[in-house]
Amino acid sequence: MDPAVPDDQIILRELTHVALIFAAVALLYTGGGFLPGHVLAPLDIPRDLPAWKAGADTRVRVSNSLLSDVPLQLAPWDGEARRLITGGEFPWINRYAGNGEPLFANPLAGLLSPFTWPRLLLGLRGWSWSVFLKIVTGGLSMFWLARVAGAAWSAAVVSGLLFTLSGHAIVWALYPQTNVFVLLPAFGAAALAAAGAPSKRNLAFVAFFAALISAGGHPETLFIGVVALMLFIAWDAGLAAVRRPLLAAFAGFLTAGIHLVPFAVLVAESHVRLARAHELTNFVRKLAMVSLVLPGFLGSPLRSEIDLTALVAPMENFNQRTGGYVGLLALAAIALALRDMPRIFRRGLVIGTCGLVLAWSLPGVVGLMRILPIVQWVAVEYFALIFVLFASLAAGPALFAMRMRRPLLVAVAIAGALMIIAGLLPTAAPALLLRAARSGIAHLQSSGHLHQAASVYEQRLSSYLSGARWMAFRRLALPGICWIVFSLAVMRGRRRLPAVAVVAELIIFGLGYNPAIGAEEIAPKPAAIATIERRDPSRQWLMASAGGVLPPNAATTWRLRDVVPYDILTSEAWTRGLMAAGYDPTSSKLPAVPSPEQHQALARLGVRFYVTTSGVEELPDAHVVPLPSNHSPAGLAAGVAVSICGLLMALLVVATCPPDLTR
Repeated sequence: MDPAVPDDQIILRELTHVALIFAAVALLYTGGGFLPGHVLAPLDIPRDLPAWKAGADTRVRVSNSLLSDVPLQLAPWDGEARRLITGGEFPWINRYAGNGEPLFANPLAGLLSPFTWPRLLLGLRGWSWSVFLKIVTGGLSMFWLARVAGAAWSAAVVSGLLFTLSGHAIVWALYPQTNVFVLLPAFGAAALAAAGAPSKRNLAFVAFFAALISAGGHPETLFIGVVALMLFIAWDAGLAAVRRPLLAAFAGFLTAGIHLVPFAVLVAESHVRLARAHELTNFVRKLAMVSLVLPGFLGSPLRSEIDLTALVAPMENFNQRTGGYVGLLALAAIALALRDMPRIFRRGLVIGTCGLVLAWSLPGVVGLMRILPIVQWVAVEYFALIFVLFASLAAGPALFAMRMRRPLLVAVAIAGALMIIAGLLPTAAPALLLRAARSGIAHLQSSGHLHQAASVYEQRLSSYLSGARWMAFRRLALPGICWIVFSLAVMRGRRRLPAVAVVAELIIFGLGYNPAIGAEEIAPKPAAIATIERRDPSRQWLMASAGGVLPPNAATTWRLRDVVPYDILTSEAWTRGLMAAGYDPTSSKLPAVPSPEQHQALARLGVRFYVTTSGVEELPDAHVVPLPSNHSPAGLAAGVAVSICGLLMALLVVATCPPDLTR
C-alpha cells in the first residue's frame, strides 16, 4: 500500500471531523426547509397547471418549474406509502394509479433507500432531511475515496465539496438518481482499499456499499457508476487484485435481490421494454458541451430568473445539460496540475472523459451504444456522472499542485472580466434589454413555443426583464468574479484562495435550485378533484384527464383513482388499453377531446369522470373496476432467495479472506 495513504483508523477519525464541514454546507442549501411552516420541495408547481388556474393565459410563477416530478410523482408515492404503513400494511403498490402502480418493486420510488426514509417518517418535512443527508453523505463519500487514492486531507475535503455540490448532485438532489450517486465514491473507496489490502473489514465494506447502492433506486446510475469504478480500480491495482473485491461487490448486489428480481419481472412486462430505446436522446448535445463551462448561459427555471432554453433547438433542459458540471475553475486547476498529478488521478480523468464523450451523444458513438445490451436502455446524459466522479476526485489534489501557466490564467481572468461586463449590461442598458426581450418573444412565437396573443406577453414583460437582469448577474457576473479571483490568487502564489473561488463558483451555481417554500404556497386541492369527490363519495370509479390538465398521479394525493399511472414501468397490457383511448405513452397524455370510440375505451377501463379545461365530464356506461388489492409483486419469493444467497456469499467471501492478506 502507498505509504502516503493513511490507514483505515485514521480515515475513520477524519470522517467524523470533516462531517461538520459538509453539514455546514448542507445547511446552506437546506436550511430554509427546516424553518417552521416551510418545506424543501417545489409543491407549488401544480398552481401553474390548467386544473389549478383560472384560464390558459394566466401565468403563475412557481419556485422551480423544472422539478415537476417531485409534486406530481414522488410526493404522491410517498404519501400513499405513508398511508399504507400507518395503516399497518406494507407499501407494495399505489392503488390509485392505473390498475395498481408498483411501489416496492419500482426503483424510482426508492423505498429501500435510507434517503427516502425521512420522507416516509416525517412526511413533507422529511424532504429537507433527505437532501441534507445526501449532501453530507456525498461529501464524506468522496473524501473517503480521495484519501484512499492518496490525496492529502485538505485536497480530499475540496474533492468532497466539488462532488457533492456538482451539477449532477444538486439538480437531481430531490430525485432517486442521487440516492445512488452520492454513495458511489464510498463503494469505490471500499473496493480500492480492498484491492490494495483485502482485509475482512474492507471486503465487508465493499459488500455493504454494493448492497446500499443497489437499494438506492436508480438502475442507470448504478450500472454506469459501478462499471466505471471497477474499471478504474482494475486499471490501478491490476486484474488479479480486483477479483476478491469484485466477488464481494457481486455478493452485495445479490443481497438486494428482494428488490431487483421483482423489478426485473416488472421490466419484462412493461411498455418501457419496447419503447425505451426509441425515446432516448439521439442528437448531439451541444448545450451540454457549453454548460461544462457556463451552465447558466440560458438562465434557469427558478422563479427569480428567466429560462431561455426554448431559444435553442434541439432543447435540453437545465437538469439535462448541467449533469457534467464541476465548475470551470476545477477544470482549470486540473489543466494547471495535470503533469504533476499522481497516475491514479490521471487514469480516473481518462475514464471520466470517456463518460463525458458518451454523454454528448456524438454521431456514430450513440449508434454503437444503441446496439449494446443494457447500454441501449441507458439515457446518454447520465454518462456525464462518470466525469463528475473522477474530475471531482482529481480537482482537489490538483488545486494544491498547480504550476504557474500565465497564458491560461490570463485567459481565465480576461474571460471573467468579460463575464462581469455581460452580467451587468442588462442593468446598465435597459433599452437594449427591452429590445432583446421583445425580439426573443417574437422569435418564440414564430417558432411555435409561445401560443398566447402578443398582448399577454407584453403584460408579462416587466417580470421577464427583472428575471433577465438577475439571471445575467448571477449566471455571468458572479462566476466572472470567481474566475478573476482564482487567476489572480494563483499568479500571486496564494494557496487557499483558489480553493475558495472553486467552491464559491459551485455554490453560486446551485444555491436555491431546490427551493424552500412556505406551507401556504403548496398547491391546494383543485376544483376538479373536489367535484369528483362530491359526485362519487364511494370512490368506486376511475377518473382521467385531458393531456396536461390534471397530471397522472396527482389524484393519488387525494385518494382518487386515475386511469393513467405516471410511470415508465406501466405494463404493456395496460398501456395498450390506454392507447385505444388515445393515450400517447411518450408524453403520458390523453387527448383533449376524445372521440366516441375513445370514450368507450375509457369506459371499459372504469373511467367515469374526464377532466378538461372546461370542468368534469361524466362518461356513460363506465364499468366498475374494483380497487386493486395491496398485493406483493411477482418474483418476490425468488428475490428473497437471491438475497439470502447474496448474504451467504458475502459472509463466505469475507470469512475466507486469507489471514496473510489481512492487515
